Amino acid sequence: VSSGINAEYGGHTSAISSVDISTDGFKLCSGSWDKTVRVWDIHAGTYRTQGPKVMYEHEGCVSACKFVVDNQKIISSGFDKTVIIWDALATKKRHQIRAHASWINDIAMTSDGRWLLSCSKDRTIRMWNVKNADKMPVVLHNKLSMGYKFQECSDCQRTFKVEKRDLIEVGEEFTKCVYCRMPERSYHRLSHQDLGMEANETDHELLQMDKNDAAPETAVSA
Repeated sequence: VSSGINAEYGGHTSAISSVDISTDGFKLCSGSWDKTVRVWDIHAGTYRTQGPKVMYEHEGCVSACKFVVDNQKIISSGFDKTVIIWDALATKKRHQIRAHASWINDIAMTSDGRWLLSCSKDRTIRMWNVKNADKMPVVLHNKLSMGYKFQECSDCQRTFKVEKRDLIEVGEEFTKCVYCRMPERSYHRLSHQDLGMEANETDHELLQMDKNDAAPETAVSA
């Protein structure tokens, strides 16, 4: 074993609390007290000229970050009591769950991406079914707090989301989803799949949920 340092990565502005490497060895992710998660492309080496990709969504120190689901996603937790699921390729937030009453110490996810576990200073371990995270009331509540409004399309009767800024820019309330608002010739030519959208990620996502689903699947108190 060599005693020399093969590589050194700098960029965080405060203590680094967590680090993980993708199973293919191509990328590194790090979480810090500077409230960021950073993704380093150590295979292509782009961090040397462009720096790492920086993700800012946490409002408190990041306590843990990990690659999951065949390196397609990154999960992170923080002192802001939330867990965030990121798209590892796009380095964008997919979902945010306000999961505990106090800061979160660690997180884990099953290999199939179905179950997310978190443990906290509030002395609980919580297990969440996040396979269809868009349907989780805690995720929906977070979207509502960010200004999303949900509307039923007058044409296809499916539920779609509208942001407040869209209402301001358009000046009137939408009655049709984005696909039904397309010009007729474009609408018939393009499908959701053509647009690269997964079924559970489109504005057509149905948001009919039971109030009892607001709690995690399992909560274990220490």
